[in-house]
Amino acid sequence: MTKRIPVVCLGWALSAGFLLAGCQSMTPQPEPEATEPQAVQLPQESRREVVTRWLDEADRALSQDRLLEPADDNAHDRYRAALYLDPGNSRAQSGLHAIVLRYLDMARAAARRGAYAQSQELLRRANTVEPGSPLVEALVAEVQEEQERQRQLDAQRAGEDSVRLDAALLSRRSEQLAEQLAELAQRVKNSGEFVLITSRTDDEGRWIYRQMQEAVPGYLVRGDIQLGSPPRVTLLPPL
Repeated sequence: MTKRIPVVCLGWALSAGFLLAGCQSMTPQPEPEATEPQAVQLPQESRREVVTRWLDEADRALSQDRLLEPADDNAHDRYRAALYLDPGNSRAQSGLHAIVLRYLDMARAAARRGAYAQSQELLRRANTVEPGSPLVEALVAEVQEEQERQRQLDAQRAGEDSVRLDAALLSRRSEQLAEQLAELAQRVKNSGEFVLITSRTDDEGRWIYRQMQEAVPGYLVRGDIQLGSPPRVTLLPPL
């Protein structure tokens, strides 16, 4: 004898695509096991794109001397961020080293101008990028030695005849300062003294010497130029 299926139950099953619970046996289903939340991971391709973008931004900041500043847009932070996502990235490591080399260049230039405090600050920044760098330590020692030599030289010249020049007038290349230098040149012509010019830049030193030389045509002003601060003209006994 053929078993009949209730029409109501069959029709609902056909329209819904599944059998009613009342038309089949109910088997209890186990509850899903609780799982630990998984950390969101960037797709590998997206991670590479982010690292490349940060490296490009870091290179651009480096070229503009935005090394450690400003706080929200500097080369150091971008290179560090790239290394965080891609440890061992050679381009990021080279970029950090390039920051150190740039600070060393600026520190040397500051020391040549006699701006020792600025030079030391630049070296401190370089050390924060690569702590214990032999290059940084070597330049620190070199600047300290140069600063000590300058102190000794200044002490020796304390009793010498030195004329300090107004830095603001020198920056403007003023006529007033040119007249002062012309008077010094006349003295040098009469005494035969040797002129030691101390200036903040080589261009300033050449301008000072040119004003003195043009003030005494036919006479050769013997002298030398050294970088330092404050700007001044020191008159030394004839050689």
